[in-house]
Amino acid sequence: MRMTPRDVPFILHEGVRYDAPHDYQSEQLQTPELSARDRMMQVLQRAGSADLSALMNDSARCRQVLQEAGFAADDIEQMERYLESERVLRKVITQSLQELIFKSMSQGGPPNPMAAVSPEWLLEALEKDGTLSADQRQEAVVRWQSSQQALKKGLQSLGAQRGGWLLASDPNRGSILWSLRVYEPSDGEDIFITSLEIDGEDLVVRDEKRREYRVDLKLRRVV
Repeated sequence: MRMTPRDVPFILHEGVRYDAPHDYQSEQLQTPELSARDRMMQVLQRAGSADLSALMNDSARCRQVLQEAGFAADDIEQMERYLESERVLRKVITQSLQELIFKSMSQGGPPNPMAAVSPEWLLEALEKDGTLSADQRQEAVVRWQSSQQALKKGLQSLGAQRGGWLLASDPNRGSILWSLRVYEPSDGEDIFITSLEIDGEDLVVRDEKRREYRVDLKLRRVV
């Protein structure tokens, strides 16, 4: 793994601080507010720290924990619906994948059993199980798709090239005002910014390959 260069000195210009952090990889600036479900999940995780799996499989105990935490009855009912469908979803995926793996090993099935997992395949497996209602089955499949997309995005961000980011922040509050990817490294390399310099109304950015970029601070783009 290559060594990163020295930190780039920040620039203060017209009350805004400009930085070029080497490890910035995302445009996500704020953590979204937790939903009622997420807050309830946090409560359950704390309550079941000793044996979370046992708690999640005990519907009555989950309801009691959430009631004691002061959650509304409607939110608790939705959470119970969610937990039930998640239990069934995990069971169906586990059992079906076991069958696919066995078929792959003994009957010349797909080389990669996970490749056979699709929304249609999963919906059919849930219908065959018969535990969930039609609405619950559809909701479970949509959640599964979202989780797979989030996982893929997370893996891509972990493998993304670093470098090229410019951040503008409020020096008094420390909050980020906006961010810009001045350039995106290619060929799997990490190419870092080495200097920032104000030139009139533009910010001049230089990188390790001695390339120069001019950022219009009013338009917030490379010109």
